[in-house]
Amino acid sequence: MFLSIRDWVFADRLSSNSVRERIKRIEQHLSLQHFEKAQHELNHLNLKKQKTKQLALYEIQVLRGIGELKEAFECVKQALERYPEELLFHLEKGKLLLALNRAKDAVDSFSLCVPILRGETDLLALGSALHQAGFSDHCLNLLHPWIVSTQNGELVALAGDALCAQKRFQDAIEMYTFALKLGTKNHHLYVQIGHAYRRLGNLAEAEKIFRKLLDKDSSDLESTLELGACLEERGHFQKALLIYQSGKAWNTKHPQLMQKAGVNALKTKKYSFAQNYFAQVLQEQQEDPQIQVFYGFSLEGQEKWQEAEQTYLRLIQKFPSYPHGYRALAWMFGVGLSKTLNDEQGLNFAYRALKLKNDPTSWEILSACCARQGDFDKAYRIQLSLAKNDKDPKTRARRQQMLRHLRKKIPLNNQLLGRALVA
Repeated sequence: MFLSIRDWVFADRLSSNSVRERIKRIEQHLSLQHFEKAQHELNHLNLKKQKTKQLALYEIQVLRGIGELKEAFECVKQALERYPEELLFHLEKGKLLLALNRAKDAVDSFSLCVPILRGETDLLALGSALHQAGFSDHCLNLLHPWIVSTQNGELVALAGDALCAQKRFQDAIEMYTFALKLGTKNHHLYVQIGHAYRRLGNLAEAEKIFRKLLDKDSSDLESTLELGACLEERGHFQKALLIYQSGKAWNTKHPQLMQKAGVNALKTKKYSFAQNYFAQVLQEQQEDPQIQVFYGFSLEGQEKWQEAEQTYLRLIQKFPSYPHGYRALAWMFGVGLSKTLNDEQGLNFAYRALKLKNDPTSWEILSACCARQGDFDKAYRIQLSLAKNDKDPKTRARRQQMLRHLRKKIPLNNQLLGRALVA
């Protein structure tokens, strides 16, 4: 009997020692970010029977470390139900929300555990949440005292991102350069440096960076878009289109890439290509009215007037507060290219466009619609009023031509009122 009790006590002591040793190993693995090894040790503990507050925290950290974010989030919610005052769980919740792209919620969680935020790892998490939530000024205020003494390049790069968000691009470049000196060299950092150079107008330096990135990986979507943007800003629309089409990124058919290619196809008058590209974008982004306008414009470029008209009719039905569908329809009627609209519809669309976007273009379209339905006097008065503000010699010359047409009771056409003025 005595031996049995002694053996039971000895076995229990061994078991307790074993658990403590295993917990020590878990802590060591977590400190080195060896999450799989920490998970292996955790699996040997019967968490259902002995999940202490400490083990619950380790389980959450392991799950977050191996990328099981949803499972980790469920665990942290359960832990907070049991330990609502434990700030470490609020800290873990904030980190998980940040990883789940819920930055504003993450900021709220971090704000509850400010008293225990320690070291640069926690600082980086809070700063990232503030930046991603749109509070770049708060992010910079948080990081500023640490910048001078830190050796953490990620922290410095985050400060660069916050400066970029504030359009302080030269300051951002200096911060990114500092991050590089500290040893932080990653794709995001180089893209941000190139982006900052582009926004400063140093297109040559920006192009150099993005071409180097694309030489390493032509499937790099960000660098493809940024290099294309550099070329567009130079007015090299054909070259930009070729950049979009030539790399492996093109194979992804990413909507943003297809949209950029479509816009440059329009600018280089490759209307059938533009139609194809915007049709693909519309499969993913049917709620973007501007894409439908571009699609209709690509049809007009091919003189597919009836298809274009039907596209704009669908547009105004789906987006009744968006002016460009009305403007396009009124323009088609005003210059005599409409296939279905009557006088009343054409004039109504012109007035609707003017109400939604009161600018010289809308007034010009109204003038054309008035002339098309026979009210040349009103059309002439509108053009005469617009002429008072004409400063560009080409615009003045075009205006005089329109006034001559209207004096002769001749409706305006698409040579006098070009489609580019409407888009």
